[in-house]
Amino acid sequence: MFDNGEIDGITLDFLRGSSKEGPRLGRLFLLPKLHKLSELVIQGIKKQTMAVNELPQCRPIISQCNSVNERVSKFIDYFLIPIVKRQISYIRYSGDFINKIESLRPDRDCLLISFDCTSMYTNMEFNELIQSVGRDYTCSSAVKGDYPIKFPRCETIKS
Repeated sequence: MFDNGEIDGITLDFLRGSSKEGPRLGRLFLLPKLHKLSELVIQGIKKQTMAVNELPQCRPIISQCNSVNERVSKFIDYFLIPIVKRQISYIRYSGDFINKIESLRPDRDCLLISFDCTSMYTNMEFNELIQSVGRDYTCSSAVKGDYPIKFPRCETIKS
């Protein structure tokens, strides 16, 4: 990107980082879903009468601390956060969500529904994401106007 004039030297230095050892690989670990253990197993563990002989369902977590991806993520966040905050669907934290729904006065026959999405990010269309971000970036007054980001045309992006 530097060679193509898409980023400057300061950005290149930031993305490379200053660690003498260089970036490290991400670290994979598993976060067990203890809330999905059966009540019988939980009671057995509490009474120390039963050992868990199988691994419970786990959520894979990849720690990106001090990795190449950490700096790239910070760089991208710098430009995306102002756009995200402008979205009508943006919720800062649980309390913000509660404040928003408390002021609603839905009809009596209205239902509040929540969804648990799985593999949401891996199923998003890359070209649609680039097109959406590019449209919001170029139309936004909240973005960093001092840094010219070049969004490629969607037809030229290969996923």
